[in-house]
Amino acid sequence: MSNFFQDVFGDVKKWMESWSNRALLGVLFISFLAHSFNMFNYPLYLGDEGIYVEQAWAVVREAKVSPYTFWYDHAPGGWFLIALWSFLTGGFFTFGMSINSGRIFMLLIHLASTGLLFQVTKKLSGSIFPAIIAGLIFSLSPLGLYYQRMVLLDNIMVFWILISFYLILFENQRLTNLILSGIFFAVAILTKENAIFFFPIMIYLLYKRKNQYNFRFALPGWVFSFGSVISLYVLYSLLKGEFLPPNLITAFSAPLSDPNQRPSLIGTFLWQMSRSGGMVWDSQSQFQQYLKGDWLFRDPFLIVSGAAISIINFFLGFKYKSLFIASIFSLSYLIYIIKGSVILPFYIVPLLPFFALNIGLFIDKIASFLPEIMKFSLIGGFIVLLAFGNIVASRDAYLLNLTGLQIASFNWVKENISPDKFLLIDDNLWVDFRDGRKKYPLAHSHWKVARDPDVNEKILHMNYKNIDYLIMSPNMAQWLEDGTLSKDAYNNSTVIKTFTLGNTTVEIRQVQK
Repeated sequence: MSNFFQDVFGDVKKWMESWSNRALLGVLFISFLAHSFNMFNYPLYLGDEGIYVEQAWAVVREAKVSPYTFWYDHAPGGWFLIALWSFLTGGFFTFGMSINSGRIFMLLIHLASTGLLFQVTKKLSGSIFPAIIAGLIFSLSPLGLYYQRMVLLDNIMVFWILISFYLILFENQRLTNLILSGIFFAVAILTKENAIFFFPIMIYLLYKRKNQYNFRFALPGWVFSFGSVISLYVLYSLLKGEFLPPNLITAFSAPLSDPNQRPSLIGTFLWQMSRSGGMVWDSQSQFQQYLKGDWLFRDPFLIVSGAAISIINFFLGFKYKSLFIASIFSLSYLIYIIKGSVILPFYIVPLLPFFALNIGLFIDKIASFLPEIMKFSLIGGFIVLLAFGNIVASRDAYLLNLTGLQIASFNWVKENISPDKFLLIDDNLWVDFRDGRKKYPLAHSHWKVARDPDVNEKILHMNYKNIDYLIMSPNMAQWLEDGTLSKDAYNNSTVIKTFTLGNTTVEIRQVQK
């Protein structure tokens, strides 16, 4: 046994002798501190976080992919992983509120993604300085801190894309790396379908490395492994009889707006493709609203410099291959963001590592033309300014306790409302209400009350008066659609309790019978 520990200690000591490995550990340590401190208190628990946690709960508790009707809006790969995490860590309440468990998992996902980004940058540049820059930008970005702490499928998707990318760049010429890369990229798509916009780039990378791999086997091997995993999702829908919609014409309407409309994989895909978020030049488009009201507000440096440098790198890439590879990763997904589809603010997440990659490589390329002393001064000064500026800009992430409002409202309900009451809630506390010490079996998501016939018809009988209370998260009212039971209940309710911190308010409302 002592020899075993001596060998392990010797291997670790040898590994630490590399300056590159010490730099990687330093970046990971900074990343851990930045993302872990105050992570349970900030940001607010988001409804989407709760959706993924409740679906993971259904996998563990009910052996189902969703506690409600599953209508293929997202593939289940991401919450399968969350379910496995909760199983391995002793359940959904090991770290307090159910979303806290997911946030711990997001911390581990972020650290793994940071390490992969560091290694990818180092391989593309042949230097550790751009790797340090990219890792720190990715870890300290105020925009990243806000969304990467959340339990979002986009964060998990980024990890799978980076590991697939890394395996293609790997110097070992075994086909095993390519097969694993294809599998992991398929898992990325089964986590969040938006990953498909990186697919052409992966094929391009395989083609560019045709001299290192036997291309006749590499590309088919990658595509076969990728397709084999993707086919499992298609097979699932086929076995359930939910691959094709019963009517292709009605498939372009919301999948559950018609009680007789059976959910289907193709039907949901057609509906998603038919939705529009407004053209990019429209001031009311979702892209412009999130760009001005969220992304630039939280991190103007990363958004402006990342997009600008990605474009510059694209043209410089005709001379420097590494810059071209980095640029097309950013620009391909940026085109998706601006093309006018429906987007949500956290759709920016997959761009963050690739913006960081582009900035790191660009600064290193500029510094390579300078004398050695000026090169170190430029890179060192940039790192210091980057760290200081981002830490100051992210002070809310380290100081505010926003989730305390949601926890306070949850505790008040537990103390003052009977478990037999019907609660219309945001998804962020769904698991806590349904599976806590005091269970509320009639606590239901406002989305499902509005859209799912299994709730609004079979339980509520299309009568909003069967709803007793509304637990309103901040901004939840804006998501209540006219003509739904959720909105009818809201319009016919009064506030009985409020919890406020600054401009953020959580309301408890009682429906008037």
